[in-house]
Amino acid sequence: MYLTIHNIMNSFSQETLRKAETNNSNLTTLILREENNIHNGSFHSNLGDDYSLLGEYIGNNTHLQTLMVEHNNTLALSVREQDFFEGLIRNSSINELSLHYNDNEVWRSILEVYKQNNNLTRLHIDSITCNDHLISDTVSCCTNLREISLWMCYMTNEQLLQMVEAIRGHAYLEILKLYGNNIGNAGCDIIATLLADPSCNLHTLRLINERISNEGMIVLVNSLVNNIKLRKINLDRNLVNNINEVEDTTISRLLCNTSNINSIYASNHTFDTLVPLGRLHPSERLQFLFTLNRSTNKDWCTNKDVAIKKILKYHPNINMEPYFDWNSDGEWTLKALPYVVDWFDRAREIVCLDDYDYQADEKKFSAIYQFARSMPLMIVPLSHTKVGDKKRKR
Repeated sequence: MYLTIHNIMNSFSQETLRKAETNNSNLTTLILREENNIHNGSFHSNLGDDYSLLGEYIGNNTHLQTLMVEHNNTLALSVREQDFFEGLIRNSSINELSLHYNDNEVWRSILEVYKQNNNLTRLHIDSITCNDHLISDTVSCCTNLREISLWMCYMTNEQLLQMVEAIRGHAYLEILKLYGNNIGNAGCDIIATLLADPSCNLHTLRLINERISNEGMIVLVNSLVNNIKLRKINLDRNLVNNINEVEDTTISRLLCNTSNINSIYASNHTFDTLVPLGRLHPSERLQFLFTLNRSTNKDWCTNKDVAIKKILKYHPNINMEPYFDWNSDGEWTLKALPYVVDWFDRAREIVCLDDYDYQADEKKFSAIYQFARSMPLMIVPLSHTKVGDKKRKR
């Protein structure tokens, strides 16, 4: 067998086959590609039987992590080599699949494999046009996916909807990349339903080289009102241009709704990057809010900490009146004052390392003053009474 292999494969392919057979720990990526582009980790043969043999080795391999199949129309691999696909089904170590410019029958067979083998955490498909449900059906079965990348697949709105429904509820999915798929503003409406879903755990959404305008961008932004997971939206190479005052205000309101203190607490403190923000010429306020949200990437800063900073920044005169009647009998007391003082002390610790002066101490003293002015009879100087020749405090 090896004599035949030596006659039809170059040295790189021979070495790759041997490493696969011996379960060599150095072979973590297997690339099937055309003969003139073979290097370490690559494989090409003119005989379909060699791919069947490779599949047998793959089925027993425990070190392979990535499978890439490129330009398959130049390979001898076909759907007839069932041993190859059965080996993929048996394999439990491959967790990343990348398909590029493949022969229709072969890539379809590979996707059918991963409707049964639920080991994938990353899926990348490039320049493959699918006119049925196969891609979305496969994605639906791959519930361990953490990243999906679809490049130049030219999905219709119907296919995009199928894909969104396929990944809805995927607990581990964190990154979705769509590049050059002809997605417009109507597609943003579809994607927005995913971002608004409480089960959505995406932290990065890339919609690059699509047909999205400012209208689609605002649809995506508005879907994040209750989303506390998504951090980044990349709309590079789209139709998005300079944002106007209304759009700037809409995004700012998402990040910091200053209607009242509770509205600020309920604002989005996670979304921190919008590309290409630099080219959109946003207001200083919007840039500042994105900077605040970006601090939640650091272990020491939580969403609640960012909310406190926004309250100090955008509520210069914090009204204490709602806290005056903390008493079951309806009488004014100072019961809330220790909690208010503690809140400001914590706020001072949170902002101490920031370049911006939030005036936490001044606002703390203002809060205490509001209590004192509203309850003067409860804060009085010491008085004395004379008993005999001695004064006693009362």
